[in-house]
Amino acid sequence: MDERGFEANHLNEPGGLESIENSDYLGEDLKDFYDKFREDVDALSWTSTGEKQDLLDFYQNNFDLIRVIIRKGYIGDQLLNKIVKMAQYEDFDSEKPFDNNFANLGREWIYTLEHSIEEQWDKGKIAPFHLLSAYSELVKHGNIQMTEAGLEGLLAHTDLIEQYLVEQKNEKFIEFARIIILNADDYDRQAFAHILKDVLGKKPDGKFSPAIISLFYESPLFEREGQNLVQEFLEKRGLQFEEVYPAWMVSTTPEPAKSFLSAGDQRGVLPFSKVIEYNLNVIREVEKEKPGTCKWLMDEWGIKDFGRYPSELLLMQNLRQDDSARPYGIAIYPRSDWNGAFYSSTLGLKTLMKDVKSEFNIRVAECENKVDIVRLLRKFNKKYNHPETGIGQKISLFILGGHGTEDSITFGRPFKRTGVLKIEDIDRLIAEESKGYFEENPTFMLASCSTGADGGIGEKISKHYNAKVFAPKIPSALVNIFAGRTRGGKWRFHADYTANAKRIFKQGNPVMK
Repeated sequence: MDERGFEANHLNEPGGLESIENSDYLGEDLKDFYDKFREDVDALSWTSTGEKQDLLDFYQNNFDLIRVIIRKGYIGDQLLNKIVKMAQYEDFDSEKPFDNNFANLGREWIYTLEHSIEEQWDKGKIAPFHLLSAYSELVKHGNIQMTEAGLEGLLAHTDLIEQYLVEQKNEKFIEFARIIILNADDYDRQAFAHILKDVLGKKPDGKFSPAIISLFYESPLFEREGQNLVQEFLEKRGLQFEEVYPAWMVSTTPEPAKSFLSAGDQRGVLPFSKVIEYNLNVIREVEKEKPGTCKWLMDEWGIKDFGRYPSELLLMQNLRQDDSARPYGIAIYPRSDWNGAFYSSTLGLKTLMKDVKSEFNIRVAECENKVDIVRLLRKFNKKYNHPETGIGQKISLFILGGHGTEDSITFGRPFKRTGVLKIEDIDRLIAEESKGYFEENPTFMLASCSTGADGGIGEKISKHYNAKVFAPKIPSALVNIFAGRTRGGKWRFHADYTANAKRIFKQGNPVMK
């Protein structure tokens, strides 16, 4: 019996494994081994370094037991699932960087057991997802031989990937398709691209179609085909490719232009394939619910980067387009965005929607420059502020996005004068006029880096508009927006930023450093 309380030596004696391997019966000792392995893999994240080494030595010495269990029907399938999990493990306690011994052992087992795994697959004893996950781990993290074997395994089962994409059973099969597009040679990629187009032909409005179309942007080989698919998708929903697509091109930095960025900045850029996927997903959801909504949002409020916003928010904005009875807030985001940061705004807006429920309207718009900001504020005020009827509303919350510095917010191309709102612009006549668009003591949230610095543009806005202003003091992202009511029924709002960067100003005075 080893120090873990498991006695397995007699299974390795002559005839011990063979008698079990040649039957459908899983002996008690082997079952105990299997149960222990599952527990150990699940507990790796909180296992000490010393214990990990003991476990590693133990499992390296008992590979024969692993091989036998793989051939044991359902329990073999579950074991494969745990081996894949083991192969995905990242050991942050490792003394050497990237020396993830457990993950390496898991991949070695998959590579060594490939023939047995395929045998069990042929017998219907291995689940499709576990099979393809095992091959994917070899491609993503294995050595050259493992990568080749994993890729061959995926290519041998493209029929499975196609089946699950058509049936829309498991969105994780998109990742298997992505691995082929990224790693196969040109011949195999071209063949697989035809499979993906067949899936789109069978399910043109399927929930996986945006993700599948985005795969064509994972390789320059298919970019033109990807554009054609996007054009078909948009025009089917009443949107012109020439109007919408150029906006997406400037809402992140596409791959060819990344060479102009520093290595650090390149890592922070949202891939253009994700821009495609996010936008098509939201367009699909909105248009399925109410056709024509996206065209209205674009024509009325300049929205083209639909993927930045929750679909339920965009639908509500259209549904309540003439509603002046409820109080409301606005969010204005820039057309230009070098790293795609504003596609993360969805999370904060979802939190806000959950808090306000149906009692408060949230309206979004997009701008290309500071002149657009002025135009949009006037438009919101004209449409929803009707003091003569007694049911009009002023703006109580203003979320403003743009890439920032201490004393500026950029909405468009920074080399254009109108593309940048500077701190000195706040005191000009139009800022004085716009005071009348907001309720008394409104709340501003700046989704703009470093605008919360002392003496910066956030503090200036707070003083000029007699407002409560949330802004980050360093480069940071607005991640959560919360809402609640005072005892008197007045809406109150709160924001959180990454990196503990939040600053709060009230009427120009800092209340949170």
